[in-house]
Amino acid sequence: MKGFVSRALALVVLALTVNTGWASPMLLISGLAPAFQQDPSSGLLVVEAEHFDLSVSQGGHDWVQVSGASSSGGNAMEATPNNGTKKDTGYTTNSPQLNYLVNFTQVGTHYIWIRGYGPASTDDSVHVGLNGSGPSTADRITGWGSGGWRWSDETMDGPRATIEVTAPGEQTLNLWMREDGVQVDKIVVTTDATLVP
Repeated sequence: MKGFVSRALALVVLALTVNTGWASPMLLISGLAPAFQQDPSSGLLVVEAEHFDLSVSQGGHDWVQVSGASSSGGNAMEATPNNGTKKDTGYTTNSPQLNYLVNFTQVGTHYIWIRGYGPASTDDSVHVGLNGSGPSTADRITGWGSGGWRWSDETMDGPRATIEVTAPGEQTLNLWMREDGVQVDKIVVTTDATLVP
């Protein structure tokens, strides 16, 4: 397993060998760059996918940065290789993971929006979590299709994607691949149920 860090202010690259017999192969790194800040008045938190704090390769897949003029800022992250793999269960320890250090100023239900793209219907879903936990309320996020970049808060289970923030302060927002080939440009987390990016 490899892990590497990428953030505008953190120019650090780590090559790791992890003993897969450990209870948890996750490596958490904090303090490398300022956390993404939630706006205290609007409850809005915006994350560019390529500005992760840690990328963890798992299950034979990686997140890699891709360039494209139609993505926000010209870059996005893609789950590779695209060989038809899908991770519905066990994804927290067996699917490539991106970590983002975030600073929450508000607690309660937070709605998740993902700006993504799926080259095909078998390449268009992810899981989101908090502090290494993948809640069922934010798994199986989909709804992009192959028509280009779109925003979605849809889950395959029906309800909108949400996470529960129980305490303010710095925490780790997680993104996992569900289907390889998926591309993620931006993540929006908000307390505003009416917000549509």
